[in-house]
Amino acid sequence: MTKRKLIKLGGSVFEQLDPRYYEEWSQWLAEKNELIILHGGGPALSAYCRDMNIKAEFNNGIRVTTEQVLLGAERVLGGEVQSKIVYALNENGLPAIGLTGIDGASIRGSSNRRSEQSEK
Repeated sequence: MTKRKLIKLGGSVFEQLDPRYYEEWSQWLAEKNELIILHGGGPALSAYCRDMNIKAEFNNGIRVTTEQVLLGAERVLGGEVQSKIVYALNENGLPAIGLTGIDGASIRGSSNRRSEQSEK
C-alpha cells in the first residue's frame, strides 16, 4: 500500500538541511510512497515587506494578510523560496515540482475580514 508523508519545513531550512534527510526521502520514494513538502518563509516575506515599505500587521501574533502582503507572498514564497527548494530537491536526486495554493485552484478560502464585511 502506498503511504503519504507530509513534511512542514521553514523556508530557510533548506539552506542548512542535513544531507541525511535527502537520503531518507529518496528511500521513502524508492518504496513507491508519496512525499509532500510544505514550506514556510516568514522571514523572507517580512524582508520583502520591509523593502517595499509595507507595514506589517499582526493580530494576536498572527500576520494579517493584506492585499499587499498577499502579493508579496505570491512573489516571495511561490517564486523565490519555492524555486530554491525545488532546485535543492532536484539537485539531491528527488523529483520535485512546485505548486502554490492558486495552482489548479487547489486551495480555497476566505479571510475573516471579508466574512466580517459581508455580514454588515
